[in-house]
Amino acid sequence: TAQIVDCDFEDLKIGQKVRIEFRKIFDEGESGILCYGYKFVLDE
Repeated sequence: TAQIVDCDFEDLKIGQKVRIEFRKIFDEGESGILCYGYKFVLDE
C-alpha cells in the first residue's frame, strides 16, 4: 500500500502514472521526532 497525496480521491483512475516523493509523514511534537518516508503524487 502507499499514500497518494495532493489530489482528490474522485480524480484517481487505475493505470494513472504517479511519481514518488520523499515527504514528512508525521512528527512527535514536544519530543521533536520527525518521521519522513515516501508518498506518491500524480505525474501530470
